[in-house]
Amino acid sequence: MMYYAARNELRQQTLGNLGSTDWDNVPLHVQVEDEGWNENRLGAYLSLKKGLDCDADYILFLEDDLDFNRHIRHNLFNWGLVKTRAITLASLYNPRVREVGCDLRNNARIVDPYSVFGSQAFLLSKDTAAYVVRHWNKVNGGQDIRISRLAARLGDPIFYHAPSLVQHIGRRSVWGGWFHQAADFDPDWKT
Repeated sequence: MMYYAARNELRQQTLGNLGSTDWDNVPLHVQVEDEGWNENRLGAYLSLKKGLDCDADYILFLEDDLDFNRHIRHNLFNWGLVKTRAITLASLYNPRVREVGCDLRNNARIVDPYSVFGSQAFLLSKDTAAYVVRHWNKVNGGQDIRISRLAARLGDPIFYHAPSLVQHIGRRSVWGGWFHQAADFDPDWKT
């Protein structure tokens, strides 16, 4: 989880929200972004780099202002696209990005990688995370743009879980943009 030092109270709420789910004791690394929003997004880069040290197939990149589906761990572990290792990059949060396809059987939307915005809850394969870290400075923009555009270069579809398993909380954007939420968040949905 990447969080901004100035938003400690919001981070605590997010950790409490995650603690109210079935997440249990799955390891969580919290990366502090001391200076707020900046173009290099060093906190996001360091979060992904740290994730590469863990013994896992996937890295779940979270922001610090979230609510979660009660069954998030169950739903992730039972998502067909995770079980078949079909995901290079996926999101558990859909702020209404442009869809190019739908996979009803796998509860997924396929999205145009150049319409992606918002990095509230990205799921990256370890190989994709390594690629993103190696090429971080070859794309400009915030972490949502860098991660999605770099993942697009790998040529695999980008999936969004349907319904969204994560919701953006709060009332304003930390970096001054417009605030968005997932229209299809379901706190109780269980596969």
